[in-house]
Amino acid sequence: MNVLVDCRPIRHPLSGVGQYCKNIFSSNVMSETIKYHYLNFDINIDNKFISKFPRRIDNLYSNFSPFYFKKYEILHETYFNKLPFNFKYKIVTIHDIFPITFPQYFTLTNIILSTLNFKRQIAESNLIISVSSYTADELVKKGVNRKKIIVIPNGINVPSEIDFSLDNRLEKLQYYIYVGNIEPRKQVSKLIKSFNDSKLYKTNNLKLCIIGKFGWDSKDLLFYLNNNTDGIIYLGFVPENVKFYYLKNSLGLIFPSLMEGFGIPVIEAMSQNIPVYSTANSALREHVIGRSHIIKDDCSNLKELLLNSNNNNYRIQYNDEAFKYSKKFNWNEIAKETKSLYKI
Repeated sequence: MNVLVDCRPIRHPLSGVGQYCKNIFSSNVMSETIKYHYLNFDINIDNKFISKFPRRIDNLYSNFSPFYFKKYEILHETYFNKLPFNFKYKIVTIHDIFPITFPQYFTLTNIILSTLNFKRQIAESNLIISVSSYTADELVKKGVNRKKIIVIPNGINVPSEIDFSLDNRLEKLQYYIYVGNIEPRKQVSKLIKSFNDSKLYKTNNLKLCIIGKFGWDSKDLLFYLNNNTDGIIYLGFVPENVKFYYLKNSLGLIFPSLMEGFGIPVIEAMSQNIPVYSTANSALREHVIGRSHIIKDDCSNLKELLLNSNNNNYRIQYNDEAFKYSKKFNWNEIAKETKSLYKI
């Protein structure tokens, strides 16, 4: 059985979708007969990809080589983009449909492309993988047959060696941490305001560390982070092993996002046995109820949560249950379940 998997989301810095592709399709449980289609140079997974051309040449190659792709019986689309050929059997992974359900948080281009490709994927696919029950329910609301959907979650990939020597900007500091993209739906500006209002950086010498790349509509926040250093440390993108060290040594992850298709940073934080402060909307609800401190969607209680966290027993009360829960999200097991779908 020849299976073509579109791994184009694998590019630096890795997004959640990029992590999904990289971790599933580099897993040891995947058969050698499974082929990968790769249109980018940034991350090389053991030379298992069909092609390694510069992006522009490879796009030309994929757009004008229908006979080359005829040998594949199954196509697995891992995100909204399309390969312009017909396949006998098509599996698609849908991580979320937020540009359709919450368009106010996305660019017009993103909304239009996501809507068009969503309709195409629903019409063309034989099977849909949803990474959360929440996303599966949202698909059903949009008219997708529930029998066509299987829920297979994301996993986490904890580095075997967590090396702090590569980056010591937080050495000897006490800090809370945020990990994720910086864009309006993540509510990082409300997080910063709540932290500043708590005055913890003055009364307790605590810091707020922000890790992640800037997305759209975040220029004002970027200016603020570059010009206000009281208690706030912006690190940008950091390597995975450094990110996990920062998580492990923090006072807790603060994650006030308005919507998540899965919520990988929450599970990563739980795996490091640290407190999690998170909203409980969208797919986050599946993870955080009874396992974390709950932030209201408008962040109106976040300052209070931070102040209460001076009490260590209060701060760590959910750690044990959350740590046990994080063990469920193993990429090898997720790869096995995904591989089992590659049949006609």
